[in-house]
Amino acid sequence: MSLSLYVSLSVSLCLSLCLFVSVSLSVCLSVCLSLCLCLSAGPSPVAFSASLVSGPEWTHQGPFPSSTTLLFRKVTTNLGNAYDPSIGVFTAPLKGLYYVRFTGSVGSSGSMNAVLMKNDEYMFEVYDTRGTHGSASNGMALELQVGDRLYVTLWEGQSVFDQSRISTFSGFLLQHLQEPPPPPAAPPAGQIKVL
Repeated sequence: MSLSLYVSLSVSLCLSLCLFVSVSLSVCLSVCLSLCLCLSAGPSPVAFSASLVSGPEWTHQGPFPSSTTLLFRKVTTNLGNAYDPSIGVFTAPLKGLYYVRFTGSVGSSGSMNAVLMKNDEYMFEVYDTRGTHGSASNGMALELQVGDRLYVTLWEGQSVFDQSRISTFSGFLLQHLQEPPPPPAAPPAGQIKVL
């Protein structure tokens, strides 16, 4: 059954029930409108945006002796609470199509090379060698499954800087993707399906 048909039938049932129990029309419409909005709203929104550091001081991170997950600590938006600033990881709460972006500025090493990782798999890179305070940005639409993890890794020997709003990691759910319904069962052997 489609969502619009389900909502229509539910509202019709709601109106009929209200009239049957003699509820005032204004109360009835209010209850039915609330039901309609709840049924059609779909899943709660999912979005996050965070900066590397929370203070206004110019802060350089790196270079590190090995690849390091960046911790974006100043969380501006975290609808759905799927981003964890203590480990720098966004964990997809719903199967869906997400848009994710990382913007970084070059730190004291004079070069920045960072990558967005999905479950330890390389997705896209941000690279800049123009010297300290140069910046680069990249983004991508990704289909994620429930539990997929996204994070930004700064490669060994590279650095990044921030002042609470310059180097950011953001993403949001574009479209919730539901599992398709199972195919209809095949008729028993020897029976012909009539259409």
